[in-house]
Amino acid sequence: MVLWFCVVLCGVVVFLFYVAGFCGLEVLASLCGYGGGGGMNFSLMVDSSSLLCLMMLFICSIIVLPFLFHYMGGYNLGAGLYFLVNLFIFVMVVLMLSSSFLTSLLGWEYLGLVSYLLILFLGSLACARASLITLVSSRFGDVALFFILCFSASYSSFDSGVLLGLCFLLVVLTKSACFPFTSWLLEAMRAPTPVSCLVHSSTLVAAGVWFCLRYDNAMFDELKAAMLLVSVVTIYVTALSALHFVDLKKLVALSTCNNISWCLMCYCLDDAVLCIMFLVTHGVSKCLLFMSVGDLMSSSGGSQSSGGVYLCRYTGVYGSLIHVILLSSLCGLPFMGVFITKHVVMERSGVTGSVFVYLLVCGGVVLSFGYTYRFVFLLLNRVGGLCVGVLCSFYLYGFMGVVPLVVNYVGSYSFCWVEGCLTLFWGVVSIYFYIHLAGVLMGLYFYLSCGGESGFWGFVLGGCECFVGLCYEMYVYLCSLVYFVFYRWEVGVMGYLLRLFFCYGGGIYGLLMAGFMVLGVLWLVGFCYFFVV
Repeated sequence: MVLWFCVVLCGVVVFLFYVAGFCGLEVLASLCGYGGGGGMNFSLMVDSSSLLCLMMLFICSIIVLPFLFHYMGGYNLGAGLYFLVNLFIFVMVVLMLSSSFLTSLLGWEYLGLVSYLLILFLGSLACARASLITLVSSRFGDVALFFILCFSASYSSFDSGVLLGLCFLLVVLTKSACFPFTSWLLEAMRAPTPVSCLVHSSTLVAAGVWFCLRYDNAMFDELKAAMLLVSVVTIYVTALSALHFVDLKKLVALSTCNNISWCLMCYCLDDAVLCIMFLVTHGVSKCLLFMSVGDLMSSSGGSQSSGGVYLCRYTGVYGSLIHVILLSSLCGLPFMGVFITKHVVMERSGVTGSVFVYLLVCGGVVLSFGYTYRFVFLLLNRVGGLCVGVLCSFYLYGFMGVVPLVVNYVGSYSFCWVEGCLTLFWGVVSIYFYIHLAGVLMGLYFYLSCGGESGFWGFVLGGCECFVGLCYEMYVYLCSLVYFVFYRWEVGVMGYLLRLFFCYGGGIYGLLMAGFMVLGVLWLVGFCYFFVV
């Protein structure tokens, strides 16, 4: 039954790629609007980009919904979570089909609300803090999108204004969890594991990349250059941080930020098709990886630390093999997962003529191999960990591990990349071998030397945690200012005067003096109003 399900799903993947790659389907439906500008209308569009994003959402949803019942242990326990996840899927479909800034803003507002409720579902203090950080971080992008909406309502076309470019950049950075807004994704890992599988690992963070693809006509060259710089910084910061963390969910979240930045790099190199191919392959692979890691943590009593989980060697070859396959698909091991798309990125960076850009890309690939192999070593560790656990495995994700490979190869054949990628691979096989070897040695070194979170990268995430702490302190300070404004000063002053008169004037006499004082103040105010004004 499971094998037939996988075959049908792969057939759907092939059909959607055929429709998106060859038929060029595009349907625009404008519901209602205001004639003042192009962005002030409710409109939906079905094109190749939205079809491929919907395919990713469909595959992840059809895997996560059964996993939700497996994770929660029954319908009664997960009824509320099941409703919220389905609500998120519906809002995400509306967002991916939106083709105006107004529709996108409404979709993102509801996505922020549903995401807040999903993170807050467990009801602990840590979840409350994480949901608040996620909500406040998303506000930056929502405000920037609101400014873009106002601009589109006033003008019919976009120019390369600095303020407009900053607004576009802020939307992409906050929604894609790029530097310095990376911390909100790590805080969002407080949500239940099925939520992290669908929401915070594959679909919600893909909204920033979708925004670039949908509104590509508004992106100018200077903005793409700034996005390329930020994406490179994010790749290096998240990879270096992943070499120090031991929390399994945070490691997967850092891998998500890293791969989403690779998607943005593809887009900034003027290859939207490569960008969306990378995005779809990563989304499906990361969803499956989160389920496998979630099963491992559930078997260990909820522990997220790599030193306190039920080790994979006790689950047999099956669990270890699935982890290795999924991680290899994400790092780009030869002929697996994002291998083709990453090599096309290396080829495109090589033909730019800039040695510096090519070295930056190669360095990012080395770091990707490094933190991936360290992750593998942590999962396959033979020393430490729990020797007792309750084994509960969701076997569907093992059979679904072939889907990312099918997605990448079918898409590559659709857009004629495979032959060029194989030529590139055999032409630079020695370079790729050294890159791979350097990544393995780097992962082994940090696995042996860093037993826990340490140093600048382990504690503060390259400065992102400091930024979150500063924002949190500003929030507390603003709350204190609000309390200062809400304070009834007239009540406080009159109470102080009454206490003063009662202490020194004595009883009824003090109260009478206070009344005369109030009458005097009112008379002075009335005199100033009638004779001065």
